[in-house]
Amino acid sequence: MDPKFRDTIVVHAGESFKLDADVHGKPIPSIQWLKGDRELTSTAHMEIKTTDFATKKLVEKHEYKFRICAVNKAGVGEHADGKSDPRALAVPIVAKDLVIEPDVRPAFHSYSVQVGQDLKVEIPIAGRPKPTVTWLKDGQPLRQTTRVNVSDSTDLTILNLKETSKEDSGTYEITVANVVGQKSASVEIITLDKPDPPVGPVKFDEISAESITLSWNPPVYTGGCQITNYIVHKRDTTTTVWETVSATVARTTLKVTKLKTGSEYQFRIFAENRYGQSFALESAPVVAHSITLQWTKPEYDGGSKVTGYIVEKRDLPDGRWMKASFTNIIETQFTVTGLTEDQRYEFRVIAKNAAGAISKPSDSTGPITARDEVELPRISMDPKYKDTIVVNAGETFRLEADVHGKPLPTIKWYKGDKELEDTARYEIKNTDFSALIIVKDAVRVDGGQYILEASNVAGTKTVTVNVKV
Repeated sequence: MDPKFRDTIVVHAGESFKLDADVHGKPIPSIQWLKGDRELTSTAHMEIKTTDFATKKLVEKHEYKFRICAVNKAGVGEHADGKSDPRALAVPIVAKDLVIEPDVRPAFHSYSVQVGQDLKVEIPIAGRPKPTVTWLKDGQPLRQTTRVNVSDSTDLTILNLKETSKEDSGTYEITVANVVGQKSASVEIITLDKPDPPVGPVKFDEISAESITLSWNPPVYTGGCQITNYIVHKRDTTTTVWETVSATVARTTLKVTKLKTGSEYQFRIFAENRYGQSFALESAPVVAHSITLQWTKPEYDGGSKVTGYIVEKRDLPDGRWMKASFTNIIETQFTVTGLTEDQRYEFRVIAKNAAGAISKPSDSTGPITARDEVELPRISMDPKYKDTIVVNAGETFRLEADVHGKPLPTIKWYKGDKELEDTARYEIKNTDFSALIIVKDAVRVDGGQYILEASNVAGTKTVTVNVKV
C-alpha cells in the first residue's frame, strides 16, 4: 500500500475517498474488505473493485488467448450506455506449470539408535514438480526390505528401520531430482551396541623367563561409542582355568608378569564399552623358549684361575651381539631363556680370570632356531555327546568342542562322508581353539552321524556324535 495509508486518513463529510493496494500470491488470493469485524460489499455509495482473475485446468505448453469485458446489470453491451466492447489481451499466453528447484535439508547430520530398537528418520524435501527421491547407503543403492524401507510424502522422505542391527550403521545419501535439477544431502546413522572383539593376531614382544608383552588392535566396530577398557585373561595350558590379568587396560598393549619359566600360556582379550563386553580375541599358545648351552674350559687361563663366563647371543640375520647372562656363570653350562619361537639365533662364550682379563669370544654356535615341539591334535567334548543327541523337529541344536595341538590344527565337520559348509541352516563357527556347528530348524534328514576332524603335521584326530531328530 501507499505509505500515506500508515497515517489516519482525514476526509470531509460529503467527499469521496479511495483505498487501494497491490495484492500478490500463488495461487491468487481471495480479497475481502472489512470494517471493524464486518465484511464490506458494494452498495450505492460504496464500490469495491478487484481486477484479478484466476483460471484452472489449463494444459501445460498449450497457447491460449483471453479477452476482457465489463459487465453491468444490463449485461454485456455494445458501444454506449455505459457498456463496453470486449477487450483482447495484447499477446497470447502459453500455459506453463510452476517449477521450483528441488531441495533436501536434513534437520540433523547424524542419528543414533541402540541395536534392536526402531528408528524413523524424516528428511524435509521440496520442489515442483514433486521430485523423485533416491537413497544410497555407503555409496550403494539402499536395499529395501520389510525391515528397512523408505516412504515419501509431499514434503518428507522417511527412512524406517525396524529392530536395527549394527549393519545398519553408515552414511546414507538422499538425492532429490526434477526437471529443474537435483540436490543431495547425507546423514550418518550410528548403531549403539557392545563392541566386536579386538582385532588379532595377538603379538608377543619382550619375552623373558617371567614376563611377556602383549599387543593387539582395536575392534573394527566399537559399538558406536568409545572403548572404555580392555580385559585380559591368561591360562596355563595345563589347566582349563582362566585368570584375570587386568580388567582396566586402557591401551592396546599390556606387560604380563609373574609367569612360570618354561610354562606355556594362552591369552584372551575382551573389549568393553558402556553397552557391554565383546567376545574374546584368543591368542595362540606361547612359551618363553629356552636353550641350554655347554662348553669346555679354555686350555690356557692367562696365568690366573678362570673365575666365570659370559654368554652372548645375536638375533639373525642382522642383530648385534648382546649379553644373554647378567650374572657371573661359574659352571660350563647355561640355559638361555626368553627366546622367541621360530626366531634364529647364534651364541658365543667369553671367559674371565682372577686377574680381570677377558678372553676373546669363542667360535659361534652357528644358527639355532627356537622352535616349539609338535603335538598331536586333541579334541575335548562334553560327556553328553557320548550318548545320542535327541532333537525335536523344528528345534535348533549345536555341537561344540575344544581343540588343541601344535601347530594349530585344521578343523572340519562331516555328516557321514560329506564335508559340511556354511548354509542358511548350517552355521559353522570354528576358531583356532574351538569347533562349533549350529543346525537351525531341524528336520528328519538332519539326524545321523556328525564327525569332527582336527589335523596338523603330527596327525589327525576325530570324534563322532550321533543325532536323532
